[in-house]
Order: sequence, then structure tokens, then C-alpha cells
Amino acid sequence: MKRLVFAALAALTFLSCSKDDNGGGGSACTSCLLTLTNAEQYPYEVTFFNWGADAPGTFTLQPGGTASFQMPANKDITIDGDLQTGFAHNDFSMTVRCPGDCGTRVVIMKM
Repeated sequence: MKRLVFAALAALTFLSCSKDDNGGGGSACTSCLLTLTNAEQYPYEVTFFNWGADAPGTFTLQPGGTASFQMPANKDITIDGDLQTGFAHNDFSMTVRCPGDCGTRVVIMKM
């Protein structure tokens, strides 16, 4: 399963991000590719904060699953993951930022 996850992440590094012409002869990046991977044996219920009006809705990320989004540039986006298990646990929380470099941000969700 780890091989599959890492193969998927390697493939995603070749995807492009969006650019807008800034009128000055160059290009300014307006987003980055954000890829989430669930490395736990239980699902995560994932919610984004500080994304803006077009934020993805709350969704469930299954064990070993991945999800990709174009995240806006120049915002600190908080990713909260509520691990769906009846056992005592800590939930996942991380803040990521796209500095406008059209890069890829990979977040591996694991306690």
C-alpha cells in the first residue's frame, strides 16, 4: 500500500498549477496543487479553514486515499482531520501556504 501511495505522489509532482498573466511580461502564480494522503487505518473527515468562499466542502478521506485541490496563493490554509475511530486519539491539524510559486504541497495525514 505504501508503494501505491508514493507512486501516486510521485506522479502528482508532474502536474502543473495555474498562472495568470500579470501584464508585465511575466506570469504570477495564483495557486498551488495541494495533495492530501491518509496514512492511517481509519478514515479522516477533512475540513479546510481560511480558504475563502470557494473552499472545498468537508469530505471523508479513506485509509490510503488521496485527494488533490488547487489551493489559492498567499493564504495560510488550515487542514483539520477528524480521525473516525471510537478509540482515544488526537486529531490531525496542519497549516500550509502556497507562496505563489505554482508548486505542489503534499500533506500526509498521520497521527
